[in-house]
This record gives sequence, structure tokens and C-alpha cells, in this order.
Amino acid sequence: EGRTDDVINGIQELFANRPKAEDSAKLLYLLGNAYYEKGDYAQAEPYLKDAVDKEATVENKLVLGLNYSAQQQYDKALEVMNTLKEDGGDASAADYLSGQIYERQGNTSDAEAAYRRVIASTTDHSLKQRAYLAVARLDKDAQNYQTEIADLEQARSESIFENDSRINEMLGQAYYYLARNGEADTYDEAAEAFTRVIESGWSQAYIYRDLAIIYQKQGNYDKASDILDEMEASWPDNYTVYVQRAWLL
Repeated sequence: EGRTDDVINGIQELFANRPKAEDSAKLLYLLGNAYYEKGDYAQAEPYLKDAVDKEATVENKLVLGLNYSAQQQYDKALEVMNTLKEDGGDASAADYLSGQIYERQGNTSDAEAAYRRVIASTTDHSLKQRAYLAVARLDKDAQNYQTEIADLEQARSESIFENDSRINEMLGQAYYYLARNGEADTYDEAAEAFTRVIESGWSQAYIYRDLAIIYQKQGNYDKASDILDEMEASWPDNYTVYVQRAWLL
């Protein structure tokens, strides 16, 4: 759900109350990964290194490499990439890490090629999700929205990702952008993707507001009002729900 502070606080509290928990490679990884996702790479590094020292799994090494790449410590990231190739020969994880290095260095064409190799070859669902989202992000950054939609629809055609909240969120954003820029027929697709995100049990306030705007644009005012009611119940302090209700009225 993106609540990295809750992850960090929860694990730190556990460590304080049960010191032996700090021997858990899984908890150390989760803590380091939470700092990585938050963008606090310096804080993430020692926990990720400890996790790898205790249990050198592909996921532990991959995120340590990603954290090095995020800090532009490319030599260290490449070292991790080589161990991913050597230890168990996980070429897909190494390809994903190389894609991240290429992307952070501004080499988007090689980054995209690496991500697409991951999509084509990996059997790891988590890694494939990372690669699909990375390719879609490159499409979006290049304003290639139709390609972004095609890539995300390809992802969603796989049953494991059909109701994936992050993939549906990006897909809804892409359809919504097109709809608001002259292709009104994609409002239905945007609404369908956003609805899947909400039904998955994870969402953000802006998704409710965008969904309400879609129904408003389509003249379905009762449905727009219902969505805003749901938004207000979950985020009563978010001013945008009241702004949007004013526009609806």
C-alpha cells in the first residue's frame, strides 16, 4: 500500500522488543526494502547488506544492487549483478538490475531491452511485475501512451496480473490521460481499470476523484456522487473531495 513508514516503525518496534528478531534475514530485507522504496538509500544500505550476509537470496541481492544503483554506486551494483549471474545463474534478475543501471545513466533504449528480456524469460512473478512497470514507466516518460497501454494490457492478459493494483493503476492513468486529451472513448477503459484498483482493496484518494470526474464527464452524476461519498468516508481531511463535489454540483 506504499505505507513505508508503517513498515519501518513496525519492524523497528519489533527489534526493540525482541532483539533476536534482528537475526531474521527476511525482516532485515523488509526493513531495507522499505527505506529503498521510500528513497532513503543511505538508511537502506546497512539493512540490505546484513540481509544478504545472512541469506544471499536472489531478491535480497537484487534490491541491494538496486539500492547501489539508486546511489549511483554503479561499480558496486555491477558487482551484485555479476553475483546474480554466477550464484544460481539468475539471468533475469541480473537483466533487471542492468536495466535499472542503464535507466539511471540515461540509456533508455538498453534499459528497455533489458526489461523486455526479463518479461520474456522470467518465471518469477514479482520480478516480471517490476519489469512490466519499468517498461510502462519508460513509455510514459517518452509520452508514448499507446505503447504504454499496450504493454500494460499485455501484462494484464496474464492471469496473475489481471487484478494487480499497480498495473491497473498505471493503466487507468494512461487511459485517463488520453481521455482528457481528446480521446473521450477511453474514459470507459480508465473507469474499469480504476474500479479494479479500488476493488482490490488498495487505493489512493486521487483514484476516487479521477473516477468521479470520469462519471461526471459521462453525465452519470449519481454514480459520481456515490464515488465521492466513498472518498470522503476514507479521506475526510482531503480537500479535493469537497472541491470535486462543488464542481459536480
